[in-house]
Amino acid sequence: MNSWSEIKKEWDIGDKFPVSPDRVLSAFSIIQQETGSRWFEEKKRTGLGKSLIVLEAVRFGEALAAARKVAADKLLRDLLLDWKSERFGIALSEADVIVKLLPSSDRIEYEQEIDGISKKPDLLQYVGSIQTQYEIFCPDISAEEKERNRNLQHLAQELGTVFKSGSLDVYLLKLDLDKDSKQAILVRVSQLNENSTYIESELPEVAFIVFDPKGGVTTEDEDREEKREIQENGKVIGGQLFDNVRDRSDFFRKRLNLKYRSPGLIVFSKSDTPNAFTNFKLLRLFRPALDTRAFQKVVHESSQLATSLPSVVVIEMGRPTVHVEDWADIVVEAFNSGSYTHPSAVWIRELHWGIDLCTWREILILNPYASIEIPGEIITSIVGEKKVMKIE
Repeated sequence: MNSWSEIKKEWDIGDKFPVSPDRVLSAFSIIQQETGSRWFEEKKRTGLGKSLIVLEAVRFGEALAAARKVAADKLLRDLLLDWKSERFGIALSEADVIVKLLPSSDRIEYEQEIDGISKKPDLLQYVGSIQTQYEIFCPDISAEEKERNRNLQHLAQELGTVFKSGSLDVYLLKLDLDKDSKQAILVRVSQLNENSTYIESELPEVAFIVFDPKGGVTTEDEDREEKREIQENGKVIGGQLFDNVRDRSDFFRKRLNLKYRSPGLIVFSKSDTPNAFTNFKLLRLFRPALDTRAFQKVVHESSQLATSLPSVVVIEMGRPTVHVEDWADIVVEAFNSGSYTHPSAVWIRELHWGIDLCTWREILILNPYASIEIPGEIITSIVGEKKVMKIE
């Protein structure tokens, strides 16, 4: 086993590395025990930065240790599958939850049968006399969502040829656009682009369009502190030309009462004359985006768990189509309807990491209509009081 100084040197770990040496050493040790050097060699071939590989190693090593700790042989076998496989991704999410719960639990059982219940919970947590079931769910992009993304890209390309300069925000008011709706948007944008003043225009039940001939484009003479870098195909093309403070999307999301933050498709283009700001274009294209069937699936699965025990659905954003806040919006709206007596709570998790960052964004949303409330001790073991959303 390597020492910390050897690992630090080999893997270019800086002084601001967000994980303690003890955690790194423990992770490396268990990975080497289970895979030899295979896992590290495979990760090196991905081209991922060395320090990021070490962060992945810490997560993976702690997952392996958690599976060992709860004697979950099946989970351990799944963690040793090809890390690009779907089953590995699910197993890692399950192990992540075990890692979080272990310090505050007396015992955790993996896929343990409960008398009289056909569906095994992913996890069964014991805290004193309290038993809590956990069902872990990793949202993925549906086929319909992929098709919508392709359509969005195509519409953006067409809009890019129709509108000539300035900035254009297009807020789609429905998920799926037919051919006539797309054509109506293109015609309206073509008309707006002939104007020299700021204009807001609505196509009822189709789109709300905001055109600004000057848009978010700045010139060399403006305050340099206001300027932001912009990118095209991953390369900076003119940090002095775009002021991000003028992004209006949050304002219009609220004004138009769009239920969810829409994923935005942003396209920049420029001419070969950098000081002629009229030759620059900024297109922001937004659409409603939430496949609520994913949440319905979560509820359906949790309804098959034991009704005599509190249940928590964990949504881990490993392969998300939306952000933590968007999922929170869906859950709150569903719980507010009063239609769901299961689960007791939904726990949403999203991992953020970088060269000097490794943290989870988490929120626990309590179901006010749950048939079994989640005990305070369990809330504390999950996220603590500060990250709990209580629906009044």
